[in-house]
Amino acid sequence: MTYYLIFLFIQASKYQLSVNEETKDHFLTVGVTTHRTGSIRSTTRSQAQSHRVTRMLILVSTCFLLLNAPSHICSISLKIYTLKKSQIINNTVQKYLNLISNSNGTVSAIIENPNFVHTIATIRSENPSIINLNFFHIFYTIVIVTQHISYLSYSINFFLYSFCGMKFRQELLRYLSRYGKYQRQIQTSRIITS
Repeated sequence: MTYYLIFLFIQASKYQLSVNEETKDHFLTVGVTTHRTGSIRSTTRSQAQSHRVTRMLILVSTCFLLLNAPSHICSISLKIYTLKKSQIINNTVQKYLNLISNSNGTVSAIIENPNFVHTIATIRSENPSIINLNFFHIFYTIVIVTQHISYLSYSINFFLYSFCGMKFRQELLRYLSRYGKYQRQIQTSRIITS
């Protein structure tokens, strides 16, 4: 008998006991609470899913920034460099034009004038390298290389999802297996109709 009472006590602890509020009777109704452990499992499952999605978003965003930042930095630097150099070139050209307009002769007479040649040499010595072509060529090449690296950000997401996303891999394999079955069906239907 005591074993039977202990068994009933254990069984009763698994059920929820409550008073029926509508009829105000004091009869006990029994409800199963197995959903409670299920809700705890679903909560931890949804939290784990949320963490996986967060990690994936952080990974994709970080890769996007790492692949695109060098290109933007180099492009902006190249624009600043060419802007500064174009100002130097414009100033130098303006000095040449002022020198020519201030003289009273023809262009050939101006060029043969020793004072003009000396003034041009002075202007060029003030700006010894108006544009350093080797530096410009290397810098432009770096910009092109970083732009090609930034194009990787468009295609790398597939590989990131493939390597890090378990659900993505499962869906991809399921899709590929369906596609393979479809191709085999098409081939067999072609053989049959031929």
